[in-house]
Amino acid sequence: YNPVQRKTFRRVSTVEKKILRSKTLNKMRRRPGIGGLQKAAAARYLHLSSTVIDTKDQYRLLGENVAKLRTDLMKEQHSTFRSQLVEFARKHNVITLMSLNLSI
Repeated sequence: YNPVQRKTFRRVSTVEKKILRSKTLNKMRRRPGIGGLQKAAAARYLHLSSTVIDTKDQYRLLGENVAKLRTDLMKEQHSTFRSQLVEFARKHNVITLMSLNLSI
């Protein structure tokens, strides 16, 4: 028996116990159980089944808006390309498409 190797234990005060308890409670939170997960899934299913038609209409409108934006962008790019092409042809003395009465 060696007194130097002996570990000394001190008493933990109630304040220290509360601090330790609060730290462990923060680390170990309860997670949802099976019943809670099933209830949430059932609620989601009921909510989704009533809004399926609305969602389809929303996607249809969204698709139409995207198509319109894409066509507008393509028209803008086409006009920019055409004007740049005409400018290039004039600069380099190339026969322009407009002089041949061809339209792009």
